[in-house]
Amino acid sequence: MTGRWPAWPFAVGAALLSLAVLRRAGPGRRWSYGSRAPGVASESAGGGQLDRDPSKLAPAFADNLEKLFQRLRAQGFDPMLNEGYRSPERGDRLKSLGYSQAGARSMHVWGAAADLISASGGWSDSEAMWQAMGPIAEDLGMIWGGRWNFYDPAHVQGVEVNEQKRLRGLPIDDGHEFVAGSLARRTKGVILV
Repeated sequence: MTGRWPAWPFAVGAALLSLAVLRRAGPGRRWSYGSRAPGVASESAGGGQLDRDPSKLAPAFADNLEKLFQRLRAQGFDPMLNEGYRSPERGDRLKSLGYSQAGARSMHVWGAAADLISASGGWSDSEAMWQAMGPIAEDLGMIWGGRWNFYDPAHVQGVEVNEQKRLRGLPIDDGHEFVAGSLARRTKGVILV
């Protein structure tokens, strides 16, 4: 095998990616979207509608987020997807108001980030959940915003900070595969299908 890569790793990768997409499209998502959570607004402080639709997230990130929700629930927390996908326009508005560092270049735009809060406690009473969430998210290969200088404990994302520039150069749909690869490089466990 000189000068050529074997074809089987690519075939296996494509098969796993298609399984993730098919699994994601099917029933069984048990997330709390928050649209009916008491006292939790559907609009953000920065203005604009919050997008809580997990189908707009990169498939590999959505799968890891689902595992994060399950593990938080097992510890007695009630996580809620406060915002997943974010339009570039909304990102710029949030940046202008000081709520975002990245604006239209946020990982939310690629469906590679989510902000979680407690369904019962909202933003004001989620700190205990966020502190439990950080190590779990990192164990699942995600990046937690609670370790950043710009403290953002509600935020998790599927792309390493040093890889964000590469992702931002890709079209949105091509970014989903990039997110899957970024997560796979950090995932501690191996899942055989």
